[in-house]
Amino acid sequence: MDELVERVDDQDRGLGMTVSRRQAVREGWLHRVAVDALYPGIGLEADNQAARERHITKHPWLHRVRLRYIWTALHVGIALTGVVLTAVIALSPAW
Repeated sequence: MDELVERVDDQDRGLGMTVSRRQAVREGWLHRVAVDALYPGIGLEADNQAARERHITKHPWLHRVRLRYIWTALHVGIALTGVVLTAVIALSPAW
């Protein structure tokens, strides 16, 4: 028997479907190990939801911003700084 996983959306919210890992990988679906489906008594999904709500309350803007945008902005800022400094040095009169 193949391992069971839960299908999720891009925000890691469960879609209520438990499928085999093989099928999820083959179809290219986002998934996570369905621990709640395997061990329903431990309440992992409830803990995950409570932690997510605490995080959103504590950092209301951060859950909407994707990390890749922060890293891209950082790299673009560094590159622009290099371009500006290069232009300043190239256009400055020789000593």
